[in-house]
Amino acid sequence: MAGEDTAVKVRCAFIDASAQSGVLSLDTAIVDTTDTKFTMEGKVGFGNESLDLVVKAHPKDFSIFALRAPLIIDGTFKTPKLHPSWGGLLARGAAAVALGAIAPPLALLALIEPGVGESAFCPLEEE
Repeated sequence: MAGEDTAVKVRCAFIDASAQSGVLSLDTAIVDTTDTKFTMEGKVGFGNESLDLVVKAHPKDFSIFALRAPLIIDGTFKTPKLHPSWGGLLARGAAAVALGAIAPPLALLALIEPGVGESAFCPLEEE
């Protein structure tokens, strides 16, 4: 947000899904970049054209002031809705308030992203 846009290399992407009665279930879905690994789970209903997906980011680098939460994609094909998982954001906010009540600088601990996301196994990746 504060600087220039930078391109992030996609290392690999993988989707393992099964379909039954017009519903596509994502068993495994991964997009691995040099910076973050994204996982996705959920279902896509082709009969009623519905979406019920959750995308989670697993950063590989340390960040301060991170308010990461899973991204929810729901609604229909025609009018998809994208919004954060409010429960995840509220939990981080509550932790910041509780830690801040003990000692104000401790509130920052709830906003730190340790960056422990691991790279996905990419068998066709060039070395």
